[in-house]
Amino acid sequence: MNPLSLFNFPLFAISGVILQLHDDSFVSRLTQVASCNLPHSRDRPPIKSGQVIRSQRIRHHVKYCLLFSLILFYKGKQQYRMKPHSQDIHELKGLHVTVDSLQFDPHAQAPPDRPYAFRYTITIENKSPVGVKIHGRKWIIRDKDGRVEVVEGEGVVGKSPELPPGEKFTYQSYHLIHSESVAEGSYFGLTDQKQAIFTRIPMFEMHPPQEFTH
Repeated sequence: MNPLSLFNFPLFAISGVILQLHDDSFVSRLTQVASCNLPHSRDRPPIKSGQVIRSQRIRHHVKYCLLFSLILFYKGKQQYRMKPHSQDIHELKGLHVTVDSLQFDPHAQAPPDRPYAFRYTITIENKSPVGVKIHGRKWIIRDKDGRVEVVEGEGVVGKSPELPPGEKFTYQSYHLIHSESVAEGSYFGLTDQKQAIFTRIPMFEMHPPQEFTH
């Protein structure tokens, strides 16, 4: 069956329910169009009267109820498949993150609202028994004034590092802050078995030197 025909059923069904009291032959044609089987005019059965017509109407009602049930079931199944499930992601034991270094950079170009730059070096080491590919990261930075900045995106410094068991990946980047701040976060990825995983970035503090804060 053409998948697009599924979206035509509600229109045919609603139209049939509204119009069937006026013209049973039209309802019959609607049903045949919905099933992509429109017969030649000479093949149409004659319209009957009395009890037979009421019986046909009942059959039409049952048919449309079944069509609606099928549509709702199909759409619900598709939405269930597409819906992300937060319980499907778990923290992978053995995937470790270390902050190797953290330094204030007084010469970095920074905007006036975040004038302090801190450069850090981080290592992601896979000590688990499965291979991992890192696909994204998320940082949460809180300053002493209560402001919170969330930084997230794909990859790590433009890369998606693959880490077989025993391998590590080291990179450098930086944060721009407004005042004394605390940073923490997570890396997200997939194992060789396509299991969604994450690992935490240890929290670290960034304190601009006093000579640069006045």
